[in-house]
Amino acid sequence: MHNWKALYKEYDYFLIDVWGVLMDGEKAFPLANDLLNDLHDSGKEIVLMSNTPDSAESLIGILKDKDIQIDLFTDVMTSGKAARKFVSKPTLDLGKNYFKIGNDRHDHLLDGLGFIKLDKHSDIDFLLATSFEKDFADEFNLKSFVKRQVPMFCVNPDISIKTLEGEVHYCAGEVARRYEVFGGEVIYVGKPYELIFDIAVESFSQRDLSRTIMIGDNPNTDILGAARFGIDKALVNNHIKSPLANYYFQNFTQLA
Repeated sequence: MHNWKALYKEYDYFLIDVWGVLMDGEKAFPLANDLLNDLHDSGKEIVLMSNTPDSAESLIGILKDKDIQIDLFTDVMTSGKAARKFVSKPTLDLGKNYFKIGNDRHDHLLDGLGFIKLDKHSDIDFLLATSFEKDFADEFNLKSFVKRQVPMFCVNPDISIKTLEGEVHYCAGEVARRYEVFGGEVIYVGKPYELIFDIAVESFSQRDLSRTIMIGDNPNTDILGAARFGIDKALVNNHIKSPLANYYFQNFTQLA
């Protein structure tokens, strides 16, 4: 395993996951700002990436509340930001009427794009899944939507996240996984799908994938997504019981 400084010589452009690398959702990891400061002081460009349906501005506010320095990175790419760009593509036709599964924080995700949010009994064109909501993740509700052949648009492919204390919180990806089990169609935006990576690297001063690396903690989203996109990746080992554990990387470049 390597300290993050072992990556400096090979890479100039760093895509860094937020949950699991900089914080656990409740608080920032002890060395989060050390990592960002070291990269920034070494002339590296940083884009933070997250599968949250929040806007970039909202995520920056969360980072600021956790006392993570917000003047050290070039840009922030969220699944919510990528989703708005995705649904605006002229070649995509999801329809206009949707029902949202998720908490109220993401109610305005599609505002200003011509979509109409309706209740679950209405004639809807698609489901918008932004977070795990138990009432709409049960078998009865999901099967009722499958029977109506309503596709699901999942804006957070994460199945779950785990805090430093080991508490597991389900995400929208778990709702989508269950929907597929029952025969439903799901469209995903976020890691590990290529669109979010393609948009994220646009923020760098140069598009040089050979000098770009993804740093993440989730093999199924961060690492798989980087492999699909054709960039190197480093997996954060945050399972060792050590205050420094979340900043030792095992380089997975040889698996690309």
